[in-house]
Amino acid sequence: MSTDSPLFRDAYDHAYVQGLATRLTTLASNESLVGLTPPPPGWADALALRLPPLAMKARVETVADAIEAWVGPRPPASWCELALALVETDAPLEGFAAWPPILLVERHGPQAPDAALDALESLTARFTGEFALRPLLLTAPALVWPRLHAWTRHPNHHVRRLVSEGTRTRLPWGIRLHNLILDPSPVWPLLDALRDDPSDYVRRSVANHLNDLSRDHPQAVLACLERWLHTGSPADADVHPQRQALARHALRTLIKRGDPQALALLGYGNARLSVERFDVAPATLAIGDSTRWSATLRAPHDAGGRAVVDLAVDFVRAAGRTSRKVFKGAVVDVAAGETLTLTRTLSFRPVSTRTLYPGDHRLTLQVDGQPCAGALVRLH
Repeated sequence: MSTDSPLFRDAYDHAYVQGLATRLTTLASNESLVGLTPPPPGWADALALRLPPLAMKARVETVADAIEAWVGPRPPASWCELALALVETDAPLEGFAAWPPILLVERHGPQAPDAALDALESLTARFTGEFALRPLLLTAPALVWPRLHAWTRHPNHHVRRLVSEGTRTRLPWGIRLHNLILDPSPVWPLLDALRDDPSDYVRRSVANHLNDLSRDHPQAVLACLERWLHTGSPADADVHPQRQALARHALRTLIKRGDPQALALLGYGNARLSVERFDVAPATLAIGDSTRWSATLRAPHDAGGRAVVDLAVDFVRAAGRTSRKVFKGAVVDVAAGETLTLTRTLSFRPVSTRTLYPGDHRLTLQVDGQPCAGALVRLH
């Protein structure tokens, strides 16, 4: 589900901003923060009227803008203190409800990095602080990196995840960390420390981080995972399946590209499957409909093994251009001479990250990253 779906976007509604106004009034009445006054009458109503036309991220920014405009100038450290108080006052704000206050830390934290890091250590358990951490990496690296190393041993798994997620080079919606794209050497010790974390939430972040790095440093990622998977004592046997799962998720982009080293590392690439049949029906459909594809695969009599089957779709874009998206099909184990059939559904429902256009969309069946068969689907 897209994060810009109504389920998430509508979290920022009239009731939400009215609750923020109540929290601000409580903080002002208790004199928790010096110089803070209650929001003026009608503040929440006026803010709520501005939100309905906006997408989710724009709503978050608009709420933060409104808080800044009402509060007025404050020292940067005081903004971090206000954000923490807003989230933790009375019943703590959880999930997306905590994002606008955390955005205040993202905006003002670089001018008060120690206060910002202290705030994020607490706030990330309410809603991830990965976006707010990134400006600090750029403006105060000498303060941030020692804290990150210490956080790899933090008792809270949200804080440990922040170490990995906040330093991802290509984090969606986040500031691009070009310095780490050029030289990722600072992150390797952090990922090493987190690879066997007891929390799947943390290990999945490590895998996503490695997948980001694989786009710019594939050989370094492959060398890292080769070391993780093939070193250790017998006492490490209990974590080996976890490392295998981490590696599969980390290598998903390289696998879809058919990288031979990635395939070999995960035990793919030896089945030598041939495609006997590839069907798509219906082949003509309206935007919003679904189609089904079916493939019959056969292993030769002198081979067999494990293979990964994916479907690449060349979506029609504006002005006749195309954009490829590779969808995961299945990982299959095939004995020598065996035949198997896969059937999957492919939706052409619009999503916030992809606008669909009428025209011929090419579907390509990939086995171990190699194109093996194709078909056309016409949208109207």
